[in-house]
Amino acid sequence: MFDLLIQNCQIVNGDRQPIPGSVGIVGGKIAAILAPQVEGTAARVIDGQGKVLFPGGIDTHTHFRYDRGYDNGDGDYLTETRSALLGGLTTAFRMHRELGAYADHLPVELKKLAASSHMDMAFHLAIMTEDQLTTFAQAARDYAISSFKLYIAYKGKAGQLQGLQGADDGFLYEAMRRIGRVPNGIACVHCENSEVAERLGAQLEQAGRTDLAAWTEARPGWSEGEAIHRAGYIAHHAECPLYVVHISSAEGVEAVEALRARGIMVKAEVCIHHLTLTVEDAEPQAGLAKVNPPLRSARDVESLWDAIRRGVIDTIGSDHVPHSRAKLKPSLWQIMPGFAGSGTILPAMLEYGYHQRHIPLERIAALVSRNAAQIFNLNGKGEIAVGADADLTLIDLDAEREVQAAGLLSAADYSVLEGRTLRGWPQMTILRGQVVMADGQIHAQPGYGQFLRRPIPSV
Repeated sequence: MFDLLIQNCQIVNGDRQPIPGSVGIVGGKIAAILAPQVEGTAARVIDGQGKVLFPGGIDTHTHFRYDRGYDNGDGDYLTETRSALLGGLTTAFRMHRELGAYADHLPVELKKLAASSHMDMAFHLAIMTEDQLTTFAQAARDYAISSFKLYIAYKGKAGQLQGLQGADDGFLYEAMRRIGRVPNGIACVHCENSEVAERLGAQLEQAGRTDLAAWTEARPGWSEGEAIHRAGYIAHHAECPLYVVHISSAEGVEAVEALRARGIMVKAEVCIHHLTLTVEDAEPQAGLAKVNPPLRSARDVESLWDAIRRGVIDTIGSDHVPHSRAKLKPSLWQIMPGFAGSGTILPAMLEYGYHQRHIPLERIAALVSRNAAQIFNLNGKGEIAVGADADLTLIDLDAEREVQAAGLLSAADYSVLEGRTLRGWPQMTILRGQVVMADGQIHAQPGYGQFLRRPIPSV
């Protein structure tokens, strides 16, 4: 007798081809995976009608509650976790990046999450100051956090605009040495050459350029590739696992492959907008589509898809920031970068990956769920297996829907994919055995989401 039984579906996992069957759930956990001919009884039975059942998606990269450039602030956990559930996600990582002492802001943030989040969340903890460098290990123990954000970018004006403090190479090396001593510790690094971007940006601004392409020219792909090489070399000598966030260019892919060829441990993330938009596509949206790293050429987009086919890319994130149109300023150079994206990760991967490029469903499940759970030590997440959390999303691969910001439930009043038709939308999302979204309606209560403490073995 199950609490919930999902029958007649194609079960998708990140390590094998889809199989027909049913999933039985008891106490928020997957209790059984049944072959098609095996019947079960349950308090509630859902007929999957032959649709595909994915593990709940995991967004590796969000900025929920980042209050620069829009006015939603404290409400983010309410609105943005709803949007994520609508898109078939059940877990998200928030980049927790504040310049003050951890003791001053981490407890406050966790209280806000506990009161408002509809979905489970974990944190990547940013290390930006000397005080944080000496105290992050204690914060890691206190809050069971094992992934840490470091910035090669965001020095000078770019850092001042966003309230961030980029790392020089000495700081990067010391932080990585200490992260390497944290059990299961991994450094998540934003890799762009900040000095190159600062100088090129100043030249382009002085020349009067305000088009979106100018932002791309200020942050060329080779500057990303150089920074990835540098971060990988330093991580190797610091004996620290490296996770490169939001790779955007052909040169970035080449750098990751070169590091791996030398035996250096590096994981690679791509964000959904770098797979679905070129700078030419987004030029009509101008400053609304400004993002770091920037949107690039069709060559870069296809290089990223080729890297997905070849297994070079490990995870897909959104770099979600629910900016509104109010962020627009008279000049491109003063506009806050970033835009919303969590709610369209899975539909966009299914449209542009599965339907258009024939990427297998199991590969997409690995990219949007399993790999993130493994890399970041999320026990019980990322797979449809007996004993795992019952985090699931039932998807109609043939469902077509036009992307409209108003229908994504985010605080953002625009989407960079606005007007595009995507095939493959979640019909139902289940988090720890509870139906939290069905047919576009959110059923989770604020605060149902949990902060995910990741097991950190003692040393």
